[in-house]
Amino acid sequence: MPSEGAYRLAVIALTLVMLSGSVLWALVRPPFSGPDELIHYNSVVRVVAGGGWPLPYTARVTDSTVTAAAESGNAYGGQGMAVLPAPDDRSLLLEGDTWQNHGRDQMLQHPPGYYYLLAGVVVALGGPELRWDHAQLAIRMASGVLLAASVPFLVGTARRVTRSRRAGLAGGASALFVAYFANMGGLINNDTLLITACSASIYFVVRARTSVRARAVLLAASGIALGVALLTKGLALLLIPVIVLLAVVAVARLEVPLFRKALLILLPAAIAFVIGGWWWVRNLILLGKVQPNLLGNRAHRDIADPAYSLTEFLQSTVLRLNRTFWSLGLPDLYADIAGVILLAAIVVAIIVSRERATIAILWLFPGLVVVTIMLNAHSIFWDTGDPARGIQGRYLFCGIAALCVTVGCLAQWVARPLGPRARRFGSATFCVAAAAATFAAIAYVFVAEWGAGSSGVETSATAHGISTLWYSVVPILGLLALAGLVTVLLVSPLALDGDREPLPVEAGTAAQSLRRTEE
Repeated sequence: MPSEGAYRLAVIALTLVMLSGSVLWALVRPPFSGPDELIHYNSVVRVVAGGGWPLPYTARVTDSTVTAAAESGNAYGGQGMAVLPAPDDRSLLLEGDTWQNHGRDQMLQHPPGYYYLLAGVVVALGGPELRWDHAQLAIRMASGVLLAASVPFLVGTARRVTRSRRAGLAGGASALFVAYFANMGGLINNDTLLITACSASIYFVVRARTSVRARAVLLAASGIALGVALLTKGLALLLIPVIVLLAVVAVARLEVPLFRKALLILLPAAIAFVIGGWWWVRNLILLGKVQPNLLGNRAHRDIADPAYSLTEFLQSTVLRLNRTFWSLGLPDLYADIAGVILLAAIVVAIIVSRERATIAILWLFPGLVVVTIMLNAHSIFWDTGDPARGIQGRYLFCGIAALCVTVGCLAQWVARPLGPRARRFGSATFCVAAAAATFAAIAYVFVAEWGAGSSGVETSATAHGISTLWYSVVPILGLLALAGLVTVLLVSPLALDGDREPLPVEAGTAAQSLRRTEE
């Protein structure tokens, strides 16, 4: 089997492993248990019902959403049910009792891209004829598909930076060590579309660096993906300078007039503005701010809240940011150890890798996200005395390509002195360990939420209104995908690739000249 064909099969298998993990998380997590998941659901349902996307905070949580929360055993605004209905008696998607408390839908602070896309999925599956539990699970699984779609871009980015298929796969698989990453795919959250769109934008602009004839097309593709990200969430605004910087790197060696270079550099940003960037200009015109939020209208203090402490803020921010990056519901020790390992990996990769400049540029994106989170959280802590508001490590997932490239570069460095047999087993072992991290986290949370054994499966299946077969079929499919990945790594020539695979010859002597320059 040629290396390129084996590589493609391995990418497909790794994508299916990620997808199976996200679907399992969707089954393991109780309905509406994710961060703001009920409100994300409310926005999707409002679009399905024809309510569109009004101005921020002019829409409320609907009666049907409050009913879904109550029937799931949750209580929105203190409104719940003493006796829960059986699955067959649960309300349809747009049905609901009359409730008194209807909070504001804060998801209107975001662009509507994710919500219209998922509303289309719900409508395709039956729309108002669906029960809320089936709709909720369908939205979760569709979100899992969106997240899994990031895998080819993450692997591809690591491959293009390292110029090694083997290292690219190791980089992509490393996302599975972040247990919360696949978990996000099992929840209703606009981060899933944002992650894939940002990952795709980064991949295309990185690939443009090693292309000649297709450079303009790849830069345009990067702009399209960036535009989708901008139409999904405001964090994508922080990716713009990184894409521009990577575009500069991509065209720096071109022997063309300076004006044409400038056009190529600005091409991704220009296309992105047409697709999604205009939304943020619209906000400035209509609302007077880039992104409104519930706490944005709070009273600002000249003197800090009595509970404010800079030392406490820095300590709590670092711990909470790291722990909410690695997991949701897992022991803090896991996240603390993983965070230290990641910092060490970044330092070592920058020291030993030939691509240290690219690694630094890619980490600029999550770095900007961290700075933005800390500035916002500090302002909230100063005004309210709450040190935890606004600090979510999952916001860094949109820049997870940096982690994948870092691990890919390290994998390349570690494998350099190894023989063919060690490379085969090393690649396979690393991918198995990464998948095991996610599946072990799923098992841990499942037991914590539902209990062990068949009784836990039955309780979880009842909560979601589905057959217990899901809890057997999905793990089996995930294990088969993992077995396929391992088989490809062990029996194909993929793991035997040299330290640096040749650059693809896309434009005759020009590409050959570029290859000689980069090697």
